[in-house]
Amino acid sequence: MKIGVAVYDQDRSYQEKLVAAIKDAYSDKLDVYSCEDGDKILSCVTTNRADILMVGQETEMKEDSIPETCGLIILSESKESQTERSRFDVPKICRYDAVEDIAKLAYIYGNRYRDLAEGKKIFKSLEHAKQVEAVREEEAERRISELGAELKAQAEEAERVAREEAEERERVAREEAEKRAAEEKLRNRRSHPDIYVFVSAQKGDGALTVSTAVSMATAEREGISVLYLDLSKENAMEKIYSTGSASRDFGDALRKASEGELTGEFLKQFVARDPNTGVDCIYNLNTSFEIMMLGREGAKNLMKAVGEMASYDVVIVNLESEMSITNFAMYDIAKKTMIVSTGQKDSNAKVEKLVEAIGKYDDIAKLYIAKAKAKAAEAGEEFDEPNRENIIGRVFIFYNKFANRTSTTLKLLGVEPYGVLSVLKERTNQKLLLNMTGQDLIKNLVD
Repeated sequence: MKIGVAVYDQDRSYQEKLVAAIKDAYSDKLDVYSCEDGDKILSCVTTNRADILMVGQETEMKEDSIPETCGLIILSESKESQTERSRFDVPKICRYDAVEDIAKLAYIYGNRYRDLAEGKKIFKSLEHAKQVEAVREEEAERRISELGAELKAQAEEAERVAREEAEERERVAREEAEKRAAEEKLRNRRSHPDIYVFVSAQKGDGALTVSTAVSMATAEREGISVLYLDLSKENAMEKIYSTGSASRDFGDALRKASEGELTGEFLKQFVARDPNTGVDCIYNLNTSFEIMMLGREGAKNLMKAVGEMASYDVVIVNLESEMSITNFAMYDIAKKTMIVSTGQKDSNAKVEKLVEAIGKYDDIAKLYIAKAKAKAAEAGEEFDEPNRENIIGRVFIFYNKFANRTSTTLKLLGVEPYGVLSVLKERTNQKLLLNMTGQDLIKNLVD
């Protein structure tokens, strides 16, 4: 049986919208009547035999003027707990709640008030007849008490559900905000990836293999994204990588970098997941001239474009075994530079020469900064001194293919040996890489 609901609110526009919405969506359960004005509220309730009267909280009316067969619900301006009235607890619901919640409360209370009225009718009949036994009187009173308690429990349950739904909405909003913050933090971190540079002391010492193994082992670590970049001039990638799948000329990107015009968006098209190593890389083919012309600013622009992609935590760079402006520019911006040496006499001699050159480079950089600072002071101008760390404190020697009988480690001022990897004999490059990636020396190189 449908529940009859009479509605009156000082805001007639709100009243009509509420009535229309309930009629439209819940006509199968509720008959809704709109009271024309405040003076005709009781007439509307009586004429339509309404089970529930819903009124705005500002409506002034005496509660005892409402028929006992009709329940009262207050349309409140805000959520608040129930208020004790003389006859029974009067539920309140926020007028801005969803129509579904308002209709649900009207339906629940309408049924309960109908039951309550029936219970009271029975009780009065027995009271007037004075033929009711004490047991039946107690039963009638218990029924009324239970109905009142159930009515209150229903209201408390509705409040609990509303509170839990609000808490759930807050939780979802909080998690979304935390997710956005984490994503922003990740983008910021990947905008300035750590750069690890590898260079062979002399050709054949294995910087390509070592750097590839480090990139593979690092990429397997959870939460770390790795990009491998080969800047050697001899197409060394062909020894290990699937360069045959390269679809674009990386020289285009290097030329833009040399001109200071390379962007992360343009660079993205050259990045591919290599099927042999499973590492994101940029295939370098036939770019000897472009690498030679890259220079200091070009190298910086290239790494800046990598940061603009905001996709990688670590960039592994393999350099040509030579002394060039490009190489020194990469040493300058790298977190660590690994000089890969076999520890043989000729290789150690090359290491010593490279370390000596890096030391001179640091000295020249200091002198250049000091002169620029003095010139600015002489002109009365402010000087923004660069926060530059010496390269030499970030250079390490990685001994590869170390033979105990013929290889020796160097003791150089300011340069520490990172570790020693003995000769590993495998039939294929893939097996060699798999063996190397299992070595702690390789797995723990990237901080």
